[in-house]
Amino acid sequence: MLLLFLAGAVPAYTKPNGVCVAPAVKKIAMVLCLLLLSQSSFCQRNGYNLQPDSMLFFAMGISSTSINRQAFDQWTRANYNLVESRRVNTLVDFGIIGGPFDFGVNLNVGSAFSTSTFYIGGRLTSKSSPISSWLNLEFGEFLGVFTNIAPLNYVPTPDQVGQKLELHYRQGYIGLSSKNFLNFLHFNAKLGKGKIPFNTGFYLGAGFQPGSNDWKYGYYNTDTVFVGRKIHNIPKLGRVQVTGGVFVGF
Repeated sequence: MLLLFLAGAVPAYTKPNGVCVAPAVKKIAMVLCLLLLSQSSFCQRNGYNLQPDSMLFFAMGISSTSINRQAFDQWTRANYNLVESRRVNTLVDFGIIGGPFDFGVNLNVGSAFSTSTFYIGGRLTSKSSPISSWLNLEFGEFLGVFTNIAPLNYVPTPDQVGQKLELHYRQGYIGLSSKNFLNFLHFNAKLGKGKIPFNTGFYLGAGFQPGSNDWKYGYYNTDTVFVGRKIHNIPKLGRVQVTGGVFVGF
């Protein structure tokens, strides 16, 4: 449900010096309010300042992704007088801890390029450590969606005529990430007779795109499946990316 709820965050390009507001902000705020009303979601430490062996947690914050896209930016600037809107992503992490292991879903959405991954990993530090660190293996998708950029001199196919066409960059993603909870900053917020635990932390990840590195231009059919044609005259992006961010867990 969380993935579907955040799907409205469609990346966009803007004119230089233009302003673009992420459309997912209101939705994310609503999710946050709902989670604050629940006492079943816990961070690295619960309301009793303990680290239980098994727990559900939710965290959100901001992140930034670095990838080699210089050639692509030069192409859009030269042909469309457009430059990528450099905004930070919204970081969303929803997972489960069971003993020394963890697994869950990690999203970085809201800017021109986004990632959605599943992860599984293990604890690197002891429960009594002031910083709880986890090393995770991530696998999922790297995605770019653009509605106002088209391939140069492109002639739509008969089935594309009249459709809402989009330019997609969708690649598989595999990487390693480090998730770190700063337990010494833990505090509890009262909610009625209960408590909501808060922990801050930071996230670092590096990944690789093993796919074919192709752009596609097309549309979504009635079955919500993207039907696109490969485009070979648009500069490709680099295969390696690095992401870093900070978050608050509940």
